[in-house]
Amino acid sequence: MHLAGIDIMPLVSADQAPDYEFGVIAGEEGYGPPPHSLPWDETYCVLRGEVVFGVGRDEQVFAAGALVRVPAGERHWFRFDQPGETLVVTGGHCAFAMFTGLADVPDGSVPLLRTI
Repeated sequence: MHLAGIDIMPLVSADQAPDYEFGVIAGEEGYGPPPHSLPWDETYCVLRGEVVFGVGRDEQVFAAGALVRVPAGERHWFRFDQPGETLVVTGGHCAFAMFTGLADVPDGSVPLLRTI
C-alpha cells in the first residue's frame, strides 16, 4: 500500500501473530510520514539506505543495520535521506488496519494529517 510517499508491505499481520505485526517500509529520498504518535510501540531496523528519525526531541540519521525504538505515545517521524527500506515491528494488532484505511486518502491531503 502507498501512504505519505512511502510503500508499506505487510509481512506478518495480526491474523498470524496477535501481539505483533511486521512489515517493510520503502521510500525514495525526501519521503516519510509527518510527526505523529501512535498507541503502540514500534521498532524499526534500517535495511538499506539512510533514514532520518525524529523521536521526541531527538533527531538522528541511521544507516543499514541500525535499530530505532519508538515507545507507544511518543511523537515521531522519519524521512528517507536516500532510497531505502526499513523493517518495522509494531506492538499490538492495529497498525496495518490503520495504514490500509489511510492508504485510500490522497497524498498531501489534510485529512491524512488529521487522522495520523
